[in-house]
Amino acid sequence: MPSSPRDAPPDFASNAAIWKTANAEAFTPLVDAAPYFAVLRSALLKAQRRICIVAWEFHSQTELLHQEADDGYPTEIGPLLNALLEEREDLEAYLLVWDYALIYLQEREWKIFSNWLNNPHPRLHFVSDETAPTGASHHQKIVTIDDSIAFCGGTDVSISRWDRIEHRFEDPDRVNPDGKPYMPYHDIHAAMTGEVVDALQEVVSERWLHATGSNLSALPKDQRHDIWPEDLDKRFENVPLSLSKTEASPLDSPSQIHQLHLDLFAAAKSFIYIENQYFSSESLCVALAERLKEKDGPEIILVLPLDTSGWLVESTVGLLRDRLLERLKEADTYDRLRVYYPLTQGERDKSQAIYVHAKLIVVDDRILKIGSSNLSNRSMSVDSEIDFSLAFEKTNDSIASFRQTLIAQHFSAEPKAWQEAEEKEASLASCFDAFSRKSGQRNLQPLSYGCDSQLKRSLADTQLLDPEDPIDPEFLIQKNLDKQERSRTWKNVLTLFVSLSCAALLGLGIYWAWGSYFGKEEAIAFTESLSESPWAPLIAFCLFTFGGTAGIPLNAMLITVAVVMGSRFAITYGVSGAIVSSCIGFALGHALGKPLIRKLGSGAVDAVSRKLGERSFRSVAFVRLLPIAPFFMVNMVAGASHLKFKEYLIGTILGMAPGMCMVVLLANRIEATARNPSWGTTLSLLLVVGILVLGMSYLRKSLGANREQSPPSHA
Repeated sequence: MPSSPRDAPPDFASNAAIWKTANAEAFTPLVDAAPYFAVLRSALLKAQRRICIVAWEFHSQTELLHQEADDGYPTEIGPLLNALLEEREDLEAYLLVWDYALIYLQEREWKIFSNWLNNPHPRLHFVSDETAPTGASHHQKIVTIDDSIAFCGGTDVSISRWDRIEHRFEDPDRVNPDGKPYMPYHDIHAAMTGEVVDALQEVVSERWLHATGSNLSALPKDQRHDIWPEDLDKRFENVPLSLSKTEASPLDSPSQIHQLHLDLFAAAKSFIYIENQYFSSESLCVALAERLKEKDGPEIILVLPLDTSGWLVESTVGLLRDRLLERLKEADTYDRLRVYYPLTQGERDKSQAIYVHAKLIVVDDRILKIGSSNLSNRSMSVDSEIDFSLAFEKTNDSIASFRQTLIAQHFSAEPKAWQEAEEKEASLASCFDAFSRKSGQRNLQPLSYGCDSQLKRSLADTQLLDPEDPIDPEFLIQKNLDKQERSRTWKNVLTLFVSLSCAALLGLGIYWAWGSYFGKEEAIAFTESLSESPWAPLIAFCLFTFGGTAGIPLNAMLITVAVVMGSRFAITYGVSGAIVSSCIGFALGHALGKPLIRKLGSGAVDAVSRKLGERSFRSVAFVRLLPIAPFFMVNMVAGASHLKFKEYLIGTILGMAPGMCMVVLLANRIEATARNPSWGTTLSLLLVVGILVLGMSYLRKSLGANREQSPPSHA
């Protein structure tokens, strides 16, 4: 039943919780990705001017329909966008996807294997958003079409998302492009039209401007049209939606979403119904615990996944969830807390959990909140998020109907049966107690939780596993220090970190490789036997070829081979192996592309990119002579740039050979001094060290002079 437009929203939220409130001519929550992807495709088919997709993750092979289409258009998102762009000359598509962390590398679509990413349509603009601080992400999920309709919520247009509302135990359509099945998946998104689309398009445009430097202007009113899918009911009409944001650079933009959640919990009188992927925010736990301690406080129903995704998340955020749920239980003096996970049944008493990815809160059937934010510190103050809330002064029939239908689906029951149970039972919690004991194709089961040791409790209480700030050192220094102290502190932190890391790695490497040969006689006998082996040339060549490709420091390998096998092997096979390794790295960089290479570092990658931007063998030689970045990083960044291979190879040979020879000579003199200490060997060692120091000083001064003469760069 459509809600009445005369219902006025209450002033439940503080100004700090709301970014903007805008009217929605139509607004419908979409439960699970099967309905969402189907209506998204219907809306995309009506696009005329512009399609914008902002995502945490995007995959071009995402299947939208899982059935044969009768309209002649593809059903995968990538081919569908290409077909629409090819057919409509005035249509442009803009995709802004978070430039993910390496931990998600296996889950993402690799450019090297994606024809769609390697050969994009000329009017398809795909950008990897690299603007988030280290440890933060862009987690917003927004689609706008012709500034006429928007889709927003918790569901990315990507693989491993699609599922039917029934969440069958086995579903032949619930597979990824490689044919591998994934677990049942529950999520909530929403479709909307009206002024709220302009507000969401403003978010998209700001993100695009920040990531690319170019602006996406609003479309003129005469280029907008009715795109609402014919088969989608309008659950709410002419209602005000309040939008709240979190920015991935929170210094200048305090989190509205954190305050929104605090306001939601404080506004509850009867119940708070929550569906969420995570529960790891201590401040939100404290707010809920305070409500549970109240004699007449609200009931709190939490629907969470049985397990968080993956061993790493389970051992970090999962541990936090167990501890915070323990604390909620301790505060639940009046037995008003219920925590469940959804389950689907198969044949022969088989069952599996349904993964909860939704980000939903319903308060007293008068406030509905949907969005991208989890109940975690990341979502509250680290990542970019977007939530929207719909609020009324009194209980709203449409919100109540939506919540009751959603809960009934979890129990594979008819909505009417759940409504009757609510009228019969004394409380919402007692309804859940009664239905969780019933059998059905789907069910909500009580979630077991708790930390099994005091050590885990203490670790969880530190909140180090879900920090409230990005782990970016630059961000932390900027937040805690004034401008005069930042530069000096940053240099000290970096110097200390690099020094300790090098010392630790060197010590571990020596102990691991030669721990059993620490005796002088044993070590000498081992090195002599290895240097005389017929396999020594091949060993040296392979060490430099594959070691350099794997990221092992070149100088460390040079010194090792020079000491163990001799200077002749180090120079002959070291230089040749290093050149082959540099060619392999160049090819990998060319295949993977710059967005992926940037994950290997930030400052070093930028420095190499700027110098290689000159695109000459001299610039390559310069980078090789000065150790401004690791060997393997230079190789891959050069491949990802537009540098010609011939210039790269010549510059590599000219730049590496002198430095490698000097390092080998240094290792030779160190070995000679260690074997036969005398005035002669000692003086020769000091002479080599002096030459190296003078050479590096000269190069650094030359670099400084070049920097002073060059114009300043613009951020």
